[in-house]
Amino acid sequence: HKSLFCLIYYIGKAIDLFMSTKTKSILIFFLMLSGSPVFANETQKALNAINRGDYKTAIDIWQNLANRGNNAAQFNLGLMYFKGDGVKQNLSKAAKWFRLAATQGNAEAQLNLGEMYYNGNGVLIDYKRAARWYFYSSKQGNIDAQFNLGSMFENGEGIIKSYKKAMRWYRRAAYQGHSGAQYKLGLMYEKGYGRRKEFKKALEWYLKSGEKGNAEAQFKLGKTYDQGIKSKKDKRKAFKWYSLAAEKGHPKAQFHLGFLYENGSGVQKNIKKAAKWYLFSAEQDYIPAQKNIAWMYVNGLGVEEDLTEAEKWYRQADSLENQSIYKNSKTIKTGTHTQKIKTKQSDKTSIRNFDLPESFNPKEKIWLDKNQKLSLAIGTWISTGETSWNHDISNTSSITGNPSSELIYEDLESNIIELEGEIKLPHKVFLRTQFGFGTINDGRLVDDDFVSAAGATSFGASQSGPHRISRSFSNVDGDNMWYLNLDLGFKLWATKDNAHFTRVFIGYQHWQEKVVTTGVEQVECTSFTGGNPFCESPGTVSFVGQKVISNEVRWDSLRIGWEGSFRYSKRFRFDMDLAYIPISGLLNRDIHHLRTDLQQDPSFEMDGTGTGYNLEASFKNSLTKKLFLSAGYKYWKIKASDGTWKNLPIVGTQTIGNLNDLSSSRQGLTAQLEYLF
Repeated sequence: HKSLFCLIYYIGKAIDLFMSTKTKSILIFFLMLSGSPVFANETQKALNAINRGDYKTAIDIWQNLANRGNNAAQFNLGLMYFKGDGVKQNLSKAAKWFRLAATQGNAEAQLNLGEMYYNGNGVLIDYKRAARWYFYSSKQGNIDAQFNLGSMFENGEGIIKSYKKAMRWYRRAAYQGHSGAQYKLGLMYEKGYGRRKEFKKALEWYLKSGEKGNAEAQFKLGKTYDQGIKSKKDKRKAFKWYSLAAEKGHPKAQFHLGFLYENGSGVQKNIKKAAKWYLFSAEQDYIPAQKNIAWMYVNGLGVEEDLTEAEKWYRQADSLENQSIYKNSKTIKTGTHTQKIKTKQSDKTSIRNFDLPESFNPKEKIWLDKNQKLSLAIGTWISTGETSWNHDISNTSSITGNPSSELIYEDLESNIIELEGEIKLPHKVFLRTQFGFGTINDGRLVDDDFVSAAGATSFGASQSGPHRISRSFSNVDGDNMWYLNLDLGFKLWATKDNAHFTRVFIGYQHWQEKVVTTGVEQVECTSFTGGNPFCESPGTVSFVGQKVISNEVRWDSLRIGWEGSFRYSKRFRFDMDLAYIPISGLLNRDIHHLRTDLQQDPSFEMDGTGTGYNLEASFKNSLTKKLFLSAGYKYWKIKASDGTWKNLPIVGTQTIGNLNDLSSSRQGLTAQLEYLF
C-alpha cells in the first residue's frame, strides 16, 4: 500500500504540471482511491458526480468513506476544505480530516498537517507538532516534508538545532530533485555548517537547483558570477541567472538586473529596462531599488521626470530604514545624488527636505504627541465559570458508549483582579492590553461514564442497553486562572464633540484555568454488585480530602471586535464591547491522581480548535475630568467541537479518540477605576 501511495503521489505531481484544476481533482481522487477494491464502487460514483458538477453528492460519498476510516478519502476531504473546492473553505475542518488521515500513515496528509501547524492555518502555530508530522511524512519518502524538516533542524524550530541532521534531510530531498533542498544544501556547503567549507560542492548544488528553476539559487549564481566569488567574474552568466530569478519576482535579482542594464555590464546598456527592473524591485520594498528609481525620476532617466514620484519613493525608503535617503545606494554616491537634487531646486515643482534626513518634519517621527492619551485602570470581575468536555473512544472498545465519559467543572467561583492599559496613537489608532488573574475558590466536578449495550452486559448492569452507568461528584478545592488580551484598534466613527463613538479592533487572547478536585461521592451506579462491578454503590463517599483529578484548560484565540461608547449625560456613559473569536486553539490536560496505570503530568490530553465570543457592557461615571468609575457585566464563552483525546499510559498502548466537544465559559459583575493621563 505504501508503494502504491508513493506511485500515486508522483503521478499526481505530473498531473499538477499539465492538467486543468478540474481534471487534476478528478484524476487525483481516482488515483488515490481506485487502489482500494472495497471502495471502488463508491469511488466511481463520486467521480461521476464530480464530472456532472455535483460536488454535494461527491462530498457525501467522500464523507461516508472518511467516516468509515478510509485515509485517502479523509485526505481528499481535507484538501477540499483547505482549497474551498466544492465547499466553503474551512481550515479547521481541513486540519481535522488531515489529522485523521495522518494518524493512519497518509504521508501527504502528514505533510499538509505539518504545514498547517507551522503556518497557523486553521490551528495555532505549533512548531513541535509541525516537526513531528514532517518527520512521519519524511520517513515515508515525502521530499517536501524532508525539506521542511531539514529547515526546522537548521533553525531550531520546535526541535533542537542540528546542522548535521538538517544536512541529512536536505540531502535526501536534494538527491530526489527538490530544488529548495538543493539550494539549502549548497548554502550549507558554502558556509561550512556541520562540516568544512566546500564551495565547489556548493556551486554544484546551486547549479542543480538553478536549472530546476529555484529563484534563490538563480540569484546566488548571478551574484557569484557578478562578483567573482571564488570564481572568475562573468557578467554574461550573471545576467543570465539574474534574469531568470528576476522573472520569478526575486526583488534583489530585479535590482541587480536593473544595475547591469544601467551600466551595460554583460548586456547592452538600456536605461528604460534598468528603470523597469528597479521599479519592480522597489514595489517589493527593496530599499536600494527605491532609492535608485527615485533618483531616476528626479533626473528623468529611463522614466518621465516626476518629482512627486521621486518624493514618494524617497519617503518610502526613509520610512523603511529610518536613515539617510542616500546611504547604501549602489548606483550613485551620496554626494552625486545630493548635487543632482540641488540642481532641481529652481524648478516650479521642487523636491523639498531631501538633502538631510533631519529635514523631514520632526512631528512625523514622534510616536506620542500632546493629543494622544494614555489610560491605566484597575478593576475586578466577580465571576462564575464552567468547563465541560466529553469524548468518544467507542471505536477502540466495544463496551464504551458515545460519549464514553463527560466531565463538567461547574460553579467555578473566582474574584479576578484586572489591570488594563490603553494608548491612543495618531490616525485614530489605539493599542490596548488587559491582564486578569485570580484564585478559583469553589466549585464542583460532575463525572459521568457511559457504556454500550455490550458494556452493560459485561458489567452486569441493572439497566440494559446503552446508558449512563456512573455519576460521581467531587469538590473543587482551588486553584487559579489568568488571561491576557492584546488589541490593536481604530476609531471608526465619532460625533464632533466625541460624545458618541464606535471603534473596531483585532487582537489576541490567552485564557487559562486550572482546578484541583478532592473526594468522590458516588451519586448513581447501575453496576456495583456481581463479579465485575463498575463503580461503588450510590451514596458511597471515599477519598475525602485526597486529590482526585486536576484539570488545566488553555485557549489561545484571535479576537475581532466592535465597541461603542455613548454619553447620555454630562457625567455618565454607556460602553459596550462585542468580540467574536473566529478561531481558538485548545489544549486541555487532566491528571487523574488515583490512576496508577497513567502518567501523572498529564494523564489525559485533548487538543482542537473552536470559536467563541466575549461580551461586555458597563456604565461609566466621571468622578473628575481624569478619573472614572465603571460597573458592568462580562460574559465569555469558547467552544471546540473538533479535536483529539488521548490517554498517556505508563506502559502499554496509547488510546486515541475523538473529542466530541469542550467548552469554557465565565460570567459575572465587573467594576473598574480608570485614570486618564
